[in-house]
Parts: sequence; C-alpha cells; structure tokens
Amino acid sequence: MYIYLTYTIYIMEKHIFKFGESSLAMIVPKKWAEKRGLKPSSEIYASEDENGNLVISSSQMAKREVEKIVNPRMNPDLLARWVGIHYMYGASRIRILSQQGIPHALSDAIEAKVSRECPGFEITGQTNTELVIEDFTNMKEIDLDRIIGRIRSLVDQEIMEISTGNAKTIGKLEKLVNRFYMLGVRYIHITQPNDSIKYFTVLELLENTSDSLESLAPSRLQGAGGVLDGLRKLFSDSFKGLAGDEKAIESIEDQRGAVIKRINRLKADKLQVQSLKGIADNATKIAEFGLKAEKKKDEFTIPVKEK
Repeated sequence: MYIYLTYTIYIMEKHIFKFGESSLAMIVPKKWAEKRGLKPSSEIYASEDENGNLVISSSQMAKREVEKIVNPRMNPDLLARWVGIHYMYGASRIRILSQQGIPHALSDAIEAKVSRECPGFEITGQTNTELVIEDFTNMKEIDLDRIIGRIRSLVDQEIMEISTGNAKTIGKLEKLVNRFYMLGVRYIHITQPNDSIKYFTVLELLENTSDSLESLAPSRLQGAGGVLDGLRKLFSDSFKGLAGDEKAIESIEDQRGAVIKRINRLKADKLQVQSLKGIADNATKIAEFGLKAEKKKDEFTIPVKEK
C-alpha cells in the first residue's frame, strides 16, 4: 500500500513591496538581468499572457514596429514573405518605404498576403512612397486551443475531400490552414504561453500535413479508401492522446503500423507513399505530447511505503 505525498515547487519566488506613495515594486533576479545585459535604468516590459500571468521581458514584443526600405525592382513574392514572417514574429506595425516609389506589383503582393494569410492585419495607409500595415487583433480574445482545433478540423476535411474525389476544394482548405497557422504562431510569439513548444510543434505538424494533402489532391490513388479512413482515425485518436487519453496514446503506434501496411500495398508512386507515411508519422508525433505529466503545474507526487 502506498500513500502519495504531493509537493509544490516554487521557482524564483518574489515578494511585492510598496514603493513610494502609490506604487508597488518587485526585484528582478540578478542572474536574469546580467544574462540579458540589463543595468540600472535599463527598460524592461511587463505584459499579461492568456492565463492572466505577468510576463517580464527585456524586449517589447507586443508593440514591436518594423520598417523596410525597398528597391522598386525587388521580387514581390519575397517582400510578401518578409511581411508574413514579421506578422508571425509579432510585429504590431509595419512600414514599407521607397523614395523611388512603390510599384503596383509590390503593393498588390503585400495586399494579397495580408488579406490571405494575416488575420488581424490591415493596410491603414498607402502613398506612392509609403505603405503602412497595422494590427487590430486583441490577443486576449484569441484561444490557441480553438485555433489548433480548427486546423485539425480542416485537415480532416481535406482527407475526406480526397477520399470522395473532390480535389478541387483542397487548395481552398489549405489556404485556410495557412491562415490559422500563421495566427497561431503569431499568438505564441506575442503571449509566450505555457507549453509553447507543444503548441508550436503541433501547429507545424498540422500545417505540414495539410501541405502533403494538397500535393496528393491531384493524384488518383487506387484503393486508398482504407488508408484515408485509417489516417482520419489516427488523427482523431492522436488528439485524444494529446488531451491525455492514455488508451489513445497506447493504441497510436499499433494504428500507425496498420496504416503503414495499407500504404505499402497501394498502387502508388514513391513520392505519394512517402507523403502518406509522413502524414501518419505526424499524427503519431502529435499524440506523443500527451505523454507529458498531467499533474497540476509545478507539482509532482512521490509514492511512500506505509510502515
């Protein structure tokens, strides 16, 4: 017989004290300050994550502005990708400048990128020499779990569309996946939530899966119905596993093995087989995050034999 004793770990506990007539203050750890090159009078930034926790940072993420001076002959797609990268990294305001003038090809590429893949971003100013993009999103109103759930639903729909032969809709679904993916990554960079690694990896795996499904859409996979049904079940159970369902986690590897056997029996070329196996692997990796301890944050339990 065992008695379970639960301990709580307190990491870097600090106390708030009164400072002046109407302010409160807290001392930051010396090692943290030295590591980031902070000195007396250095600026630090305080923000709030989605759980209401105070986040102290040596650089300001929430209101970061970026600026780029462009050459009119710059590749429009490259500039659009630059905007997308800064969107994901949490920029709140982007200015594109050119003394020689911003060609329509560049502004059109940026407008298409913002409209298609950057939810919350709006072009708020545009002249011949300047283009301004600003963020109108309230991060407190965004639920990262719902974003991941929506992407998972879209991926499931992509698999269904391929199985029923409606390949024409896959491209539209993939665009929606990209849109939610970029919003999810942006949210992580700005709020730095708990389990950031888990969230970011799951987003990556889902986005990669959607890319693979889009590449498979034009193909005619003979006898692939069983494979696609297996993949749908695999993804369904992988998210049960992600939520901590131990039975689902335990069954995932066996399910993956069964799906791989079906894939190997398909009359498909090498690239198609690799894509299908990659999708099965992605589902398995998602489930593995459910192996994380489910105890309350910062708690662990030690079994002690009763005397």
